[in-house]
Amino acid sequence: MNSQKKDILYSALLSYQWLFICKDEKFPLRKDLEKFETFKGGPIINAGVLISFAYMVLVFARESKLYNKFLIDNLNINDFQIELDELNSSTQTLDFIRRIRNSLAHANLLIDKTYIIFQDGKPNTKINFRVRILTSDFGNFMNNVLHNWNNFEKLLKLNNNEN
Repeated sequence: MNSQKKDILYSALLSYQWLFICKDEKFPLRKDLEKFETFKGGPIINAGVLISFAYMVLVFARESKLYNKFLIDNLNINDFQIELDELNSSTQTLDFIRRIRNSLAHANLLIDKTYIIFQDGKPNTKINFRVRILTSDFGNFMNNVLHNWNNFEKLLKLNNNEN
């Protein structure tokens, strides 16, 4: 396994976890963070952060062979509003996640006010997959992926196995 890529992924995951810790009501510097967000004109956890987090987990980890099916087990895709699915990708979580991953990998997504819209299709052809999800629901979805990742890491340590 490429330890440098694993280090990059772990560093990114730690950064994302830190952002979520900063938003916790009990975080001692929360008032300072709120002032910073007001000054900068937006929250530190936003659609851009969620998309970069999803890219690291669903694209970078997969392409770096750090990805395991365990990461997407038991994920709930019910919050996604399926607008177009010509290939019935939404019937299997693994296929559905592959389509989301493709959307991220090819930057084929849109931000529409409070929604993220993921689209996919073969290159140079029409879109045959489109889903819409509230940014907050996508945050919850990615938080569940992170939870699965942490459980996977615990199992690896228990089994004294590195994948």
